[in-house]
Amino acid sequence: MNMASQKIIKQRKLKGLTQHKLAELAGVNLRTIQRIENSKNEPRGQTLQLICDALDLDVEDLRTVDDGTSVPIGKRIANIFFLTVFNMSYITLISYMNFDHGASVNSYIASILLSFLIPAFIVYNSRFMSGLERLLKFGSGCFIFMIIILINFRLSGITLKLAVPSIMITAATLYFGSVLFKLNQTEE
Repeated sequence: MNMASQKIIKQRKLKGLTQHKLAELAGVNLRTIQRIENSKNEPRGQTLQLICDALDLDVEDLRTVDDGTSVPIGKRIANIFFLTVFNMSYITLISYMNFDHGASVNSYIASILLSFLIPAFIVYNSRFMSGLERLLKFGSGCFIFMIIILINFRLSGITLKLAVPSIMITAATLYFGSVLFKLNQTEE
């Protein structure tokens, strides 16, 4: 499905219109709307203008839809850097709160709370992202940490008391968060 048809579908559904109602409002054939939404036809000229007018879309926005393949290299590097720093900082925070020599009941409780609240914030702000994509981007540090724990069983003073449950809560919240909070994963 091309990006123009996705944007038309998204806007049509946001307005609560059926394909039939959109065809009536735009003054085009229902079959035309169906073929455009199924990416069998690309809207052009007058048809494009009529559909955009019915959906309150700008024709230029529809023509210049970015398909995500032309992301500048600097932006990609910045995203990778941010996600790496975020994942390592998050896992370090959870690990630190579970050290044997400095952990108290309060730090264990804080670890459990943060392992839910931080991912819940991420889920809410990335609600149109799939659970798997969110887990891979924001929870990759969890996988790394679990591999280290499996290799060492005891990582320089970190007990498995709440480190593993905290990581599991994080991963579950990131993956199933949209279901837990009943958020739409996509706008289509």
